[in-house]
Formats: sequence, C-alpha cells, structure tokens
Amino acid sequence: MEIALISDYKIEDYDKLGYEHSWSSAKGIYSQLSKLDRVKKINWYPFPENNPNFPFIELKKDIDSKKLEPDVIFYLSCGPREDNMFTKSNFPNTKLVVDLGDEPQAKGFNVERSANADIVLTPDRDCYNFYKSKGYSVIHTGHWADMEIFKPNDNIDIQYDVVSSMKGERGEVPNFISKKLGKEYINLSNLSGEENAKLFQAGKIVFQKARFNELTRRIFEGMATKKLVITDRLPDSKRLDLFFEEGKEFILYEGKYDALRKIKYYLKNEREREEIAFNGYEKVRKYYTTKNIVNYIL
Repeated sequence: MEIALISDYKIEDYDKLGYEHSWSSAKGIYSQLSKLDRVKKINWYPFPENNPNFPFIELKKDIDSKKLEPDVIFYLSCGPREDNMFTKSNFPNTKLVVDLGDEPQAKGFNVERSANADIVLTPDRDCYNFYKSKGYSVIHTGHWADMEIFKPNDNIDIQYDVVSSMKGERGEVPNFISKKLGKEYINLSNLSGEENAKLFQAGKIVFQKARFNELTRRIFEGMATKKLVITDRLPDSKRLDLFFEEGKEFILYEGKYDALRKIKYYLKNEREREEIAFNGYEKVRKYYTTKNIVNYIL
C-alpha cells in the first residue's frame, strides 16, 4: 500500500518550525503508518501558508510521473482553508479519507471536502448528523491521543494542582479558576506535543473549557497521561456520553462556581481522583489512540 499524507508540515519541519501553526496528531498518524508492514511508501505533502492547493498540485505531479501511486490519501486537520482540489475527478483511483479535526468551527469549509471523500472523520456529533443526512460516508470518531507522546510519566514531579493548554478567548471560567487557585494553576499555549504532554504530566488535574461547544482533543490527551480531566458540559446533542462516562472516567462542570467546587473536591480526595483518572486512561488506551484509528481506517 502507498499513502499520501496531506497536513500542515513535513515530519522533518516540526522541530524547526514549532507547533504553533501545526497539529501534532499528524505526526502520530505518520509514525503509526510507518510501522505497518502493509504500508510500502508514505509521502507527506505540506501546506505553505499562501497556497491551499499546493499539496494537491504536487501530489498530482508525483502520480503522473509514477513517483507515487497512492491507494489512500489522508487529508488531516483541514481547518479553514480554501482548497478545491480534493476531489474524485482529480484522484479517481484513490480512496480519499478526510479528517475534519476542527469542527464545528470549520464546518463551512468541510462540506465540499466531505462530499468528495470515501470516508469522513468528524469529532462533532452535530456535524456527523448533518453529513449523514447528506448521504456522506461519515464516522463519528471523536478524537484520539498519540500515546507515544501522551502517556503516564512517574519521573516528572507534580508541580501544579491544575494545568491546561488552552489558547484563545475561553470566557470567564478559566480566568475565574486562575484567580482563585493562583500559582497552583497554570495555562500554557502554543506548545509542542512533547511539551504539552510534560505539562499534563506535571499536574494533578487537566482542566478544559471549550471555545465552540466542541469536543476537544485535550480531553483524550489529558486522560492518556492518566490525569483527571475536568471539562465543561456540552449540549446533549454533542453526545459526550458515547465516549466517556461522567463521574467514572471524567468530570463535567456547569459554570465557574461548579468548576471551582469540583476542582477543590478532587484535589482533596486523592483516591477518587486517581480512580477516575485511571478509568479514563484505560478507556483511551483501549479505544482512542492513534494506532487504533489508523488500523480502523485502513
């Protein structure tokens, strides 16, 4: 099997460029594909900042010259990018797999991509229902964790009670928690995958607040490090219950006062905190890893 991987940057560029404009999950997908005996060749086609069709143009050149004869094109982390070449007419002999990592916020860009794909992966249940109604071949995957990076690490000392890696405006809840917890809470953004994992490993609780009522990858990655995840309750239509059981594998809060109350409770009750963290870790380890998603799709 030969595979074309389309994402932000080439694997060798990650360390040079940093992760502030990239998506570490693509690195995990590449790593897992590389380990499979059935995968003979993988070419990675990156996006430059000013040409959204560049990787598709380069891929077509390689196909025409027989440098690559891809059985599958993985288009990862599409996001708000105005490309228009991810179509069956351009790649008629190849299975097209598109991962819509930024949903629902990038849904407006993803409808046409999804219409052209053989398999559509979305983390958002509302988007899943919409694509399903259109007759698209869609799977509600949620997210997954790269457990080569996000994993328990007993060699890292606990430095904080609560950690998070959120960027952008998240409303009053994170500011309220930061004010109440002071130096025991830290939020860092624009981290590499490895830096993000070390941050989670250095905390007792991974705290999360969604920006767009979306299911976030941090929930899965926090659990993968065997930390208690406390995140905001999303609308019922998002179906968090399909992935994790509230009170057993993670904790949900409603509003800033409920968030603070639950943080304080689980900081005091270590045994309960560690039991829920372990259950979440086991769920992610069994079902929501990069290895699992790659094998499932192939």
